[in-house]
Amino acid sequence: MQRRSWNIDERKILGWGSPDETYDISDRPRFLPFFKKQLNLKELTKARSVPPAEISLPDQSLNEAFLAEAKLLLKTDAIKTDHETRLRHSFGQSNRDLIRLRLGLVEGSPDAVIYPTSHDEVQELMFLAKQHDVCLIPFGGGTNIVGSLDRPAEERRMTVALDLCRMNRLLEVDPYSQTARFQCGVYGPDLEEQLAPHGLELGHYPDSFYCSTLGGWIATRSAGMHSNAYGK
Repeated sequence: MQRRSWNIDERKILGWGSPDETYDISDRPRFLPFFKKQLNLKELTKARSVPPAEISLPDQSLNEAFLAEAKLLLKTDAIKTDHETRLRHSFGQSNRDLIRLRLGLVEGSPDAVIYPTSHDEVQELMFLAKQHDVCLIPFGGGTNIVGSLDRPAEERRMTVALDLCRMNRLLEVDPYSQTARFQCGVYGPDLEEQLAPHGLELGHYPDSFYCSTLGGWIATRSAGMHSNAYGK
């Protein structure tokens, strides 16, 4: 498992994985006929995907008092409100999400994305969010398939996606008991790379290994499709 992590800001918007990877089905001549038969379709028409830059997002609702205090707490590049960053943090990776993205149907989107780097920063941001009545949605690798990144339709407060990818460090390791403590936003390959010098590995390999985080695995009780024994 030597491949590097796929950060959300580097991955495809209208598909899965790295932008330089394609999935050719020309060597699977029976795939489309089988698909048409199972869905009782006479014809298949290739739909045009809406380019990401042309996808309309909901109007932003910015709580300036919250942002002003957050800027004092964080590094200068830790708060983003641009179109592409908001779009990338609007959906997970389910078929439902990808179809809606390709059709340009974005009904809910975070107003801003914030990148904390430590437990203390997260704690302070949660305090500020409560103080200023701001909604926070935690964001790991963005691979979820259960709609947990959707902004609630009835939500009228400023909504912030709390992207934890910069919390990616090994904090401590005990080789004797073979335990380690990481920050929650570490991606799979980065986690294994930091464990390797200590003669350890986690061995947890879900299909999304390259682009999902430790915190996401724990939050979803991930089993890992390719894990064995202790990897689960």
